[in-house]
Formats: sequence, C-alpha cells, structure tokens
Amino acid sequence: MTSLAPYLRVKKQLANAVLEIIKLHPSRMTPDELLLLSEKVDATARFNYSKRRSNTYTRVNDFLRLAGLVPVETEG
Repeated sequence: MTSLAPYLRVKKQLANAVLEIIKLHPSRMTPDELLLLSEKVDATARFNYSKRRSNTYTRVNDFLRLAGLVPVETEG
C-alpha cells in the first residue's frame, strides 16, 4: 500500500490513515494502545460505509472497562 498511496486520488486520505494505523500497531498491545487504534479506525469509517461494522471505539472501551483493564473515569 505504501507504494500505491502516491498514485491514489479518491481515497488517498484513507490510505494514509490506514498506513498510520499499521505503523502504530504493536506486536503486543496494551489496553491503552488498543483504544488509541480503535479511535483511529473509527476515524477511517467516514471514508467507507459498512452496515456490518460492530466493533467501535465505544464497544472496545466498554468491554475493557467491564473486564477491569482500564480505569473507570469519574466526573469531578
């Protein structure tokens, strides 16, 4: 995709966003890194329409909170 990106016109921003996600993807991921990548994937959703997409930042965040892997934010 790196070699194809300079020639794209329509989805050039999407290709660059996907390349950034790939670059940031670690071999072992912490919950915080998973949330960061989930946000970036959600941002790419504006380029594509998918009725079947169900794993969003919100769902990942809720799952991690229920599992006790990220602290619950409190209002202050």
